[in-house]
Amino acid sequence: MQDFTWLTPYLLLNLSHGLLGLIWLGGLRRWTGSLPAILEASLLRWLLALPAIALILRSLGLTTATPAGPVLIRIDDWSKIINQSELALGALLSLSAGAALVTFIQEILPLLKKMYPNISKNRQRLEVTQNSRPHLALENITRSYFKSSSTGAITDRSITRSWSPHAWTWKVRTRAPKVIVSTDLWIATEGLFFPQIIISTAVLSLLNDDELEASIAHECAHLAIGSNFVLGWIWLIRLVQLFNPAALVAFRELVECRELACDSWASWITRKPEALASAIKKLTDANYVTLAQSSRDTHAARAEIRTTAQRIQALLETDVTAPDSAIFLIFSTALLGGLLWGIR
Repeated sequence: MQDFTWLTPYLLLNLSHGLLGLIWLGGLRRWTGSLPAILEASLLRWLLALPAIALILRSLGLTTATPAGPVLIRIDDWSKIINQSELALGALLSLSAGAALVTFIQEILPLLKKMYPNISKNRQRLEVTQNSRPHLALENITRSYFKSSSTGAITDRSITRSWSPHAWTWKVRTRAPKVIVSTDLWIATEGLFFPQIIISTAVLSLLNDDELEASIAHECAHLAIGSNFVLGWIWLIRLVQLFNPAALVAFRELVECRELACDSWASWITRKPEALASAIKKLTDANYVTLAQSSRDTHAARAEIRTTAQRIQALLETDVTAPDSAIFLIFSTALLGGLLWGIR
């Protein structure tokens, strides 16, 4: 057990930062009542990033091991106490190893499967350019966006900055959705540096025009907030904290908040939250039926249905406008950084 004592300060530092971050976020939720999904996703990104930065700085020897001045928790003092007890050290190592195992089984393996979907293997050969429905839907979304911007219907200035006409033209309009022939239900953004919306013919057959427009608007929102490139950086930050169970919780919440944020953006742009809710329910129900018919494990599908219910409730019960949250985000993140600085 003594061979692992050198890991204790790093594991304890990262775990303490992660737990304090979750407590901080829980306090914000209790104080504000509820946080907009866009704001909460930004807060969760910082909740993941700041502990990882602190861990990297300590690993490189850029932070002092014996900090001067008042601190909340002195990591080295607690590490010595834990290392003196085999039971405490074993509990810390078991907790860290368990978090890494859960992350690998429930997060990394599904991600690897999604990176190589069956329908994308021959997507160039199966590409169809004759279907005009996705292109018409994107034109309607673009018109709705400019109409909302010109009338001031979008009140969150952070949204109008991200969805500026130049950014919209560069990120979305120049990348018309690509339709592929497949019986699989597939609508997503594909690609790292130059992502594009991919839609299967099965989705076109399942959704009506309003539902298709709302679904494409959801994917456009992913493009606007960085899509797979930003998500890739989030994954790297997550892997730095592979052994931290608090980071696992924060990462899962962030993934869900990103979806809720994109749902909100789509309803702001199209003004059709009911259509998006209907599309989400249709796609989820159809996927569940497919899994049941193939006799595969439906545990993940049942979990997705529960998540879908939450997304639909948020769409139908949340107003289509959002408050300006830039100042609140800066203040809250600075407060979190100060609290984390007290643990070193």
